[in-house]
Order: sequence, then structure tokens, then C-alpha cells
Amino acid sequence: MASVDFVENAFRKLSASSVYPMRLKHEQKEAVDSLLQGRDVLAVMPTGYGKSFIFQLFSTSIELKKIAEGKHANTVVLVICPLTSLIQDQVKEGKSLGLNCACLQDVKDSLSSCPRLDSPQLIFASAEQVLENDFQKILKDRSSNLHKAVELLVVDESHTVETWTGKRNPHKEKSFRSAYGELATLRSLCKEGTPVLALTGTADKQTKEVISSSLILKPNTCNIFISPNRVNLRISVVRTTKRDALAKLDWLIELCLNKGNKTPKTTLFCNTMKDVGLLVNHLMFKLGDSAFVPPTSRNPEDYCGDISLTFLGQIQRKTCSLLKK
Repeated sequence: MASVDFVENAFRKLSASSVYPMRLKHEQKEAVDSLLQGRDVLAVMPTGYGKSFIFQLFSTSIELKKIAEGKHANTVVLVICPLTSLIQDQVKEGKSLGLNCACLQDVKDSLSSCPRLDSPQLIFASAEQVLENDFQKILKDRSSNLHKAVELLVVDESHTVETWTGKRNPHKEKSFRSAYGELATLRSLCKEGTPVLALTGTADKQTKEVISSSLILKPNTCNIFISPNRVNLRISVVRTTKRDALAKLDWLIELCLNKGNKTPKTTLFCNTMKDVGLLVNHLMFKLGDSAFVPPTSRNPEDYCGDISLTFLGQIQRKTCSLLKK
């Protein structure tokens, strides 16, 4: 099939720009092939499997396809991400592969102008940003360069269309960010046939059904599911009192003291923002000067480890190179 050649050629192009060895997984290629055929894709893949590479690979594949067909290669993939920290990571990752990436807020003033050679291939934004009236006007304007260039809509962390909008249990749950339940609006603003790629790390049957209905995924949607079971991971539960809870983190403090800036990435989940502040103060107090490498530094970029604090109440991540304020 012709699209397979475009995918493989695109993979070779991207892998040549990467400093790390890359392998094209069957599920990634299946997803891109389906998107090139105009089919929607719902991909449930565990963290680290390479979900983002699907739209990165698609952006290059569709450009190669358009060139082969004698069309203008200018292509935009619009990626909706729920968190600023995720957008920053995605932009950095895309640029490392030689892709032209940008945040919507940085390029929105130029979207209606003539396409340039340096026009972004990947544009990242939150649901609230893409649903702003000014952006929607440009996107639905058939004469606009953005309307002509958008070839794919991506909803990253697509479980948010259920969990952040109260759709799982509307009688008990309040909407946290209702814009994530209105993303289907974008379908009517893009060119007819523009596919949607919904990505998530985990989704049960009900969540997948909500994602499909909320985003109005087509009947011939390509569904890809990879089990989240990881044989190299284990879960243990330690019972403790609230008074002794911080002492249960002594292992992490010892790890930071021994490993310094080679401390493995660690995520701590907190129930409240008060708990986040409590943990920050506790870790900084226990580590003292050892929180920095070198110890004399007070630069946030020189924190000794890579620890993320996640506030479960609003799913807002406080990311830090130890604990970035």
C-alpha cells in the first residue's frame, strides 16, 4: 500500500535526526496508516510506549504524500494538550526530531498570514485556547492558510473529555474544565474528512465510549489497545499515620543524597495543594545544601533530582528539577 512507503520514509527521516536509536512499532505504523486513509484513531497505550510519535510521524508522512501528489507541502497538526508542562515537553521533543513545533499562543497572530518556510508543523494548545472565538474564526475560514493546512486534530490525554467534564457521573461530578467536552466543535471547522487522533494512557470500556461519542469518532475508527501491564513494575502499600507520613519518604531523601543529579525521576501524588507545599518544605529542609548540584548554587536548574508533585484534586502538576517553585 502506498501509504506504507510514506510512513517508512518519514520514519527514516525522523530517526536520522534523533540522537537516540529508534524503532517503529507496529501499532504506531498502523495508526499513521489509518490516519493517512482519513480514518479516526483511538489509541490507548501505556506511558512510554510512544503515543506522541504517532502524530510526529504523521506530520512528516502527510508532507511526503502531498509532495508526491504535487501539492503544497505546508501541513499543520493541531495538538490539544491539557497541561502547559506537557506542551513544553512535547515542543522540546518534537524539535529534537527536526520538527517545527510551536505553542498556539506564540503563533496565533501569524496564522492568517501567508505560509512561510518556517511555518510550524505541530501547533500545541489547550482546549480553552482552540475554542476561543478568534481562533475558531480563522480555522473555519476556508480561505485561511490555517484551514487549508490542518491535516489532523489530536486530543492528547483524551480521557480528560470524560474525567474533567463530569460525563462519567454527571449527577455527582462537577465539570472541572468543560472545554474538554466541547472539542468536537473543531471537526466542523476543519476541512471535510480531517481525521481525529485520540490518545490516552489508560481507558476502560466506558471511558472509550465517552471519548468516541464526545469527539464524534467515525464508525470505522481504528481502535488500538496496548495493555498497561508492565512486568518490570510492582506496587506496594505502606500503612502509616498522618503524623509519621513524612518519615516514609526518608528513602527518597537518602536517594537524593547518594545520587545527586542522577536521582531517578520520581512522582509524588498529593491530595491537596497544602500537601504539596508541606512536601516541598520537608524535602528542602532535609536535603539542605544537598538539594543543589553544586551545593553552593541556588539556581532552580541545579536541583539535584527530577521530582514531580501532582495535586490529584485538579490534576495540576508541579514539575521541578528537584522542586521548581
